[in-house]
Amino acid sequence: MTTLLRVIDSGLRTARENLSLTEALCQGRRQGTTPDTLRFQHFPRSAIVGRHQLLDREVNLAWCAANGVATARRLTGGGAIVMGPGLLGWELIVARSIVPDTLAAVSTAICTGVADGLTKLGLQAAYRPRNDIEVQGRKVSGTGGYFDGPVLVFQGTVLIDLDLAFMTSALNLPAHKLGKRGLSAFAERVGDLKGFLGATPAVQRVEDVLVEGLAEVLDLAHVWGELSSREEDDARATHAAEIGTDAFVEGRDDAFAAPGRLVTHSVQTQGGLIEVALKLRDGATPIVDQVLISGDFFAAPPRIVADLEAHLRQLHVRRLKEMTRKFLDASEARFLGMEQAEFVEIIAQAARKTWREPAEAKS
Repeated sequence: MTTLLRVIDSGLRTARENLSLTEALCQGRRQGTTPDTLRFQHFPRSAIVGRHQLLDREVNLAWCAANGVATARRLTGGGAIVMGPGLLGWELIVARSIVPDTLAAVSTAICTGVADGLTKLGLQAAYRPRNDIEVQGRKVSGTGGYFDGPVLVFQGTVLIDLDLAFMTSALNLPAHKLGKRGLSAFAERVGDLKGFLGATPAVQRVEDVLVEGLAEVLDLAHVWGELSSREEDDARATHAAEIGTDAFVEGRDDAFAAPGRLVTHSVQTQGGLIEVALKLRDGATPIVDQVLISGDFFAAPPRIVADLEAHLRQLHVRRLKEMTRKFLDASEARFLGMEQAEFVEIIAQAARKTWREPAEAKS
């Protein structure tokens, strides 16, 4: 029997409301109260950071405050993005059993479906591994996804009418993303549908072709529907409890302001930047009071890094590698673009810095 995919457009919502709804739909799919769903999302101008990123490092907060740009934090990893008018968000929240077994295979299938859909607009769109869709060598859509137990969550953005000045002003884009020639090089690597088509396509038309492309490649029947009252209630509860709060978005951790020695370590991996900060207890015994693991990497399940940080507190630094490995093994953690052993070794490298001389421990 062909699986039926519910398609919804949830309308214009704040970034924090949209992210809360994603979490509510994921929880509902795990519990069996939410059907397999493709949701289209619309945002006011917003700057959104990944779960493990430092807000003030990634976002130009002063510019955003002066220009009415909201901030939000995802529960998932990855890098900072902007959303707003002219940028169409979409997400698939479906049972893992109806998609390929590996995330790499899922990415290939879904990105191929998005490219096939955009081709229906008259574009020569193509999938560019690992998770982009391009037209004439320029990125028009970025994607990312993860498995959360029996559920796949896969999200993307289609650049319909991109305000490049907004993107580059709201975010503190690092040199490795801008390239050697700065903003001009960055602009040459991205494009929007308006530029390629010569006119801005209707949003409904873009949604229709994406539905067709994704349904075809995944062999799914589809029907347009609406959110249930339960899903809306669950989203509001999630927003109030966590995702909508300033404390969550700002990533506050007052414990790092307390006295104690701080050791940091950072590594750029194929899967993204990983930065580890270890706050040691006052005194001669090297006990870890606080752990902060940040960066633009992807980890699944989404909360695994926050849980690991809590698990490593109050341990002797020489136990960090062993306990990290055991915890990740038991949690069946996965990292996009890197093996679990590489992540464990980065934690171990940070730990080894703590038993060197203080002068050597600076990153």
